[in-house]
Order: sequence, then C-alpha cells, then structure tokens
Amino acid sequence: MKLHLLPAPQEIRSTGGVFALPNPFRISPAPGCGQAADALIRAVREETGIPCFAGTRAHMLLGLESGGDPEAYDLVIRPKTIQLVGHGKAGLHYGVQTLIQILRDRGRALPCAAIHDRP
Repeated sequence: MKLHLLPAPQEIRSTGGVFALPNPFRISPAPGCGQAADALIRAVREETGIPCFAGTRAHMLLGLESGGDPEAYDLVIRPKTIQLVGHGKAGLHYGVQTLIQILRDRGRALPCAAIHDRP
C-alpha cells in the first residue's frame, strides 16, 4: 500500500485490509471536535457522495488528547472503524487533512493503516 500524502507523515504503517465506507457513514466527535467533524462530514459527502453525519453507533471516532506536541495526531484505519486523535486542535486539523487526502485518492475503499505525525 502506497499512500501519496503531502506533507508526508512521520510514520505510515500498513496494517492490511480495507475499510469500506458504509452508507451512511457516521462520525462520533468527542467534545471540542465539532469543527473537525463538520469538515470530515463535508469531505465524505463531496468526495464519495455517501451521506455522512455525526451520530451514535459511529464508524469513526474523533478525539483530543492532552500531552505531547499539540500539532501531532494518530490516525488508525481498521477494517470496521477509523480513529483519529489529535494531541491538540492543530493536530486534529492536520489529521483531518490527511484523511481527506486518503479519501480523495482512494474513494470509498480506504487502506487500513496506522499513521502518526508530528512537526
């Protein structure tokens, strides 16, 4: 699996498999992640045509974690779920941008991977 991401994250590790975007696609944002969820909802709708909204029984979890570099993030794409944790609001934003690039490149079939980035 080769992902073409700019800027290139510090670490990309393929974990095998594919996450097939379900229809509809639900995102569960933690408190403070609403703006990131809105950006992803728009991107999923625009890039794939799949209805997407924030809700329970989500396919994707968005979170913020204190500590570490506030521009760092961890993005894990598994066959059944996606998890994005920013170590600050900036890191969450950068993780969203990475996921949007993957959506644009791969459409509805996202390769499973663990991605970590920091400045």
